[in-house]
Amino acid sequence: MNLSEPRIPAYGVGGDYSGARRVRRAFRWCMFAGMAFATALWFFDVQYRYDLNEQQYVKSLTHHPSSARAFLRKVVKTEEATLETPNPLYIEALAFIEEDDLILPTYEKAFALDSDNPF
Repeated sequence: MNLSEPRIPAYGVGGDYSGARRVRRAFRWCMFAGMAFATALWFFDVQYRYDLNEQQYVKSLTHHPSSARAFLRKVVKTEEATLETPNPLYIEALAFIEEDDLILPTYEKAFALDSDNPF
């Protein structure tokens, strides 16, 4: 047996090196296409799953309370300007991290919007 012959039986005695190269290249392109597709799905899920107010609310949950307060104030202001009855969840989240002198009025506003919720 000649040592220069390939020992991979799938490529035959002469060795189909160009065929092996095409198979590897096709595999790499399929893996790249799959990863690109998964990345595109992730991007569109993150960007377009929720509206802007909901995105900022979710973002505020992951920030430090002092910086999350700005996000929630903007969300509450936008909700009050655009909707007849804003979402009490946003106001309650703002009241939880609000400054000391504004906590009670903000909780009262949230309670007035959703008085059936004991929390």
